[in-house]
Amino acid sequence: MFNPNPSHNIFDKLFLESLLGRLHRKESTINPRNAVVAIAIFFMLAGCSTTSSAKLTGTKEPVWEGRVLVTQAAIPEGIEYKEIGIVQAEAKSGYDRVQTLYPLIADEARKIGANAVVNTRGGHKTTMFSWAAGYTKGTAVRVKDPDKLKGLPGSYH
Repeated sequence: MFNPNPSHNIFDKLFLESLLGRLHRKESTINPRNAVVAIAIFFMLAGCSTTSSAKLTGTKEPVWEGRVLVTQAAIPEGIEYKEIGIVQAEAKSGYDRVQTLYPLIADEARKIGANAVVNTRGGHKTTMFSWAAGYTKGTAVRVKDPDKLKGLPGSYH
């Protein structure tokens, strides 16, 4: 299940409080028809956010404070690790590359204690606001010795 990005919610809430407060106090000359249009635009813009989530498949670890490796590769044999969960992110609009979502899945992984996201896959899909909005998902893992990941392709976030 996806959760809306919290950074967008505070602005949305302030906008609604301001608009509804003015309508309630009748301090504004806002035509009710204009208010309906403003609220419709608000909900359309709220749909333009990016979402991310994590689903535990193992035991949650303490929050990881360091950088998180995001890679399409699997963990090589001989590296000790523990699977924690599946992390995913999706854009509701836009045409950016899937890699622009990697910081979001890294943040989700960090919250559940992972220091790497492996087997990352993604692509584009049609949404209400885009013909090709990005999505990505991967397996969040906690590697016992993160230095052993330095040879893997990918990016740190």
